[in-house]
Amino acid sequence: MLVTDGNDTNIDSAQVKISGGGTAGDELGFTDTSTIFGGYNPETGVLNLSGSDTVANYEAALRSVTFHDGGGNADTTRTIEFIVNDGDADSNTATKTITIGAPTF
Repeated sequence: MLVTDGNDTNIDSAQVKISGGGTAGDELGFTDTSTIFGGYNPETGVLNLSGSDTVANYEAALRSVTFHDGGGNADTTRTIEFIVNDGDADSNTATKTITIGAPTF
């Protein structure tokens, strides 16, 4: 995930959302940093990150978001949406597709 902002040095918040193909029990995870805090809402599939920090630190934070497949589905995909806000406006939505393969033993 590449984050850039031409007119601000900090990002104030971000939203990561399971937008396609999600099932009950899917979960996005995030470990808080000293300045960026995350909260996941399983009903909406949205992980909200808040706290002002540098563009580089938000980029690293977004790259550290984890996904857990709650349905145990094999050979399926999920679409994850990313939006950041610099305190003035939301970014365009970026998406990432996750492919979930069949378990190997």
